[in-house]
Amino acid sequence: MIDEDAQWEFLLRADSVDVQAAPGSGKTSLVVLKLASLANTWTEATRGICVLSFTNTAKQEILDGLERVPGGRRLLNHPHFIGTIQDFTHTFLALPWLRSNGIVIESIDDTRYEAAMRSLLYQKEYRGLRYALEQRHDAMPLALSASYYFDPQINELRIRRLPFGAAAKSSAELIAIKKALSDRGIYRYSDVFAIAAIYLHRCPWAARALRERFPYILIDEMQDTSAIQDELLTSVFDPDRIALQRVGDLNQRIFSEDTNDPIGTFPHPDRTLELSRSRRFGTAIARTASQLTATRNQQILGSAHAPEGALAVITFDEGSILKVIPYFEKLATEKIGADILQINPPRVLAGRLTPGTSNKLPRSLTCYAPHLAPAPKAVDTGRLITVARRLAMMTTNGTMGEAAHELWDVIRSFSRSAQTSRPASTVEKPPAHLPGFRNLDRTPGSLEHAARSAVMSMLLNPADTEEIWAAQVATLQDAVTGITGIDHKRFTTPATWREWFGFAHAPAPAEAAEQRPLNEVAAIPSTTASAKGETHSATLLLECLDRRGKNHDLSTLLPYLTGTGQTLARASADTKYAACLAFVGVTRPRHLLALAVRHDSAERYLPDLQAMGWEVHCLLDGVETMPKPDEKASAKWPGQLTIL
Repeated sequence: MIDEDAQWEFLLRADSVDVQAAPGSGKTSLVVLKLASLANTWTEATRGICVLSFTNTAKQEILDGLERVPGGRRLLNHPHFIGTIQDFTHTFLALPWLRSNGIVIESIDDTRYEAAMRSLLYQKEYRGLRYALEQRHDAMPLALSASYYFDPQINELRIRRLPFGAAAKSSAELIAIKKALSDRGIYRYSDVFAIAAIYLHRCPWAARALRERFPYILIDEMQDTSAIQDELLTSVFDPDRIALQRVGDLNQRIFSEDTNDPIGTFPHPDRTLELSRSRRFGTAIARTASQLTATRNQQILGSAHAPEGALAVITFDEGSILKVIPYFEKLATEKIGADILQINPPRVLAGRLTPGTSNKLPRSLTCYAPHLAPAPKAVDTGRLITVARRLAMMTTNGTMGEAAHELWDVIRSFSRSAQTSRPASTVEKPPAHLPGFRNLDRTPGSLEHAARSAVMSMLLNPADTEEIWAAQVATLQDAVTGITGIDHKRFTTPATWREWFGFAHAPAPAEAAEQRPLNEVAAIPSTTASAKGETHSATLLLECLDRRGKNHDLSTLLPYLTGTGQTLARASADTKYAACLAFVGVTRPRHLLALAVRHDSAERYLPDLQAMGWEVHCLLDGVETMPKPDEKASAKWPGQLTIL
C-alpha cells in the first residue's frame, strides 16, 4: 500500500487501527486533520474524543495544529481531553483515588521525590536504615528510586525492588518512609500508574465510565509508551469495544530503558498502516536513516520534492574538539546559505548534556561547548542565573512547562537547604516547604501567582543586564518570603545569598561563543531527545558516551552505517538504543546532515563513508594521512575529503 492510500485509509477508519510512521511522513499533520474532521462532525455533548501523547512536546504540536485548522478549537473544551498519558492517568484515575483517601498531591516528580527521600533518611529515626543502605553499593540507589507497583494478589501497593529481604527490619523502615512521603503527596512518576491500577481493580466501574465518556481514543508517539502504561490503557480502552487508534514510530523509541522490550501489540500485526516516505528530506538522508532502523526494519523513502541533502563527517582529536561546532556553522553557511539559516538556524545535537564521571573524551555536549555546562544545584556552589540561562537557551515552546518546573525545583531546593542550615537557636517557625509548580495558585495578585510570573520571566526574558536580573530576583524573593513566611536571608550568610542570586561573574549570553563572521549563523545546541519532532535546515550529531557511559555512541554505529558490521537486529541493547537516538538526530535535517566523530575511531571507516557520498572534514592539530577512497566506488558515490 502506498503512503497516500494508507493516509486516506487512516482518515476514513472509524475502528481500531495502528500507524507506523517514518520521520517526516506528515504524521502530526495527518493526526490533526483526522481530529479536525472528527471535531466538525461530533454531535455528542457529554461524550468526547480523548487524545493522548507521551510527551508535552507532542501534545503541544497537536494543540498548535488544532488552533490552525477550521473547527479544531472545538476539541480544546469539554467533553474532550488532550494531554499526556501521565496527565490522563493523574486526572481520571490517580487523583480521584488519592482525594478519596484524603491525600493532597505536593509533587509528582522523580527528582523531587529523591530529594525528599534523602532528606528523611538523614533524620535521626532512620539512622539505622541509612547505615544499612550505605553498606551495599547498590542499596542506596534502589532506596532513592523506590516506586510502587500494584499487586492484585494482595490487593495492595508494594515497592517494586527492595534492597533487602522482605522480612528484614530495614525493608520495613523503607516501606514506612515510602508511606510517609505518599501521605505528604510526594510521588514518583511511575507511582501514579500503580495508584491508577489499584483504583481500577477496586472500582471496576471506573473503566466502564471512561469508555462511555471517551468512545474514540487517539494515542500519539505510541512507541515511547512503556509496557506498564500500555497495559493500563488497554485495560481501560479495549480496542474491541471502542475505536483505539495509535500512531508512532518504533525506530524513534528513545524513552524506554530496553529497546528490546515490546510495547504490547504495537504495531498490531493485523491492523497496521505503514507510512515509509518522508517529505522532510531526500534520498541521501533517507538512505542513512534506513541503516539505523534498529527496532523495526523499515526502508525509509526520501521525497523527490525535498532537497537531495548533503552528508558530512567531521573528525577531530582532543586538541581540536572545540573547533567542531564553529566549523559546522561555517560549513552550513557554505552549503545552505545564510538566508535559509537565518529563518531556520542549524542545530547541534548530543545524546548527553552532562558529562558524568567517566574520563573518556568526548563525554557530552559540554566537551564541545564548555560554556553550556549546567550549574550544580547545591546552595554553596549553584547559581540561579546560570541555571535560568541554560534552561532558557535549551527551551522550546513545547518544553516551557518542563523548564519552569525544573527552575522552580532549584528554587525550592535552595529554600529547603537555607532553612535546614539556619541556627539552632532560631525557633520562630518550622521549615515551610514551597509547593510544587503545578500547585502554585494562578489567581492574579496572589503571592504564588507572582512566583510563577517571576519564573516564567526568567525563562522568557533572559537577563542580559544586572538591572533586569535584580528586578526579576526582587519579585521572586518577595514572593518566596511571602509564601513561606520566612526571610531566607536570615538563615544564610550574605556571601552565600549574593553568590546564589547574584549577577556578577555569570557569563552573558553573547560571551558564550566566539565572534563569528556576520554571514554565519550560530548553531543552537540541545539534546537529541529534545529535538524529536523538529525539522532543521542542518543538523550536526556530536559523538558522546552512550547511556551507560562506556562506549562512544557514533563510533559504535559506524560499522552499521557503512555496512561492514552485523545487522542491528543482532546488536546489544545499548547499541540499539544508540541507534534509536541517532535515528532521531539524522532524520531532523532537510539540507545537511553532519556527524562529529573521533578521528582514531572513524579513520578505518572513512574510505567507505566517502564511497557512499559522505564528505570528510578532518580537524586535526597535526598532519594526518588519510587512506584514499576506492576509485570505482567514488565514481558511483562521489565523496569529498578536506584536511585542515
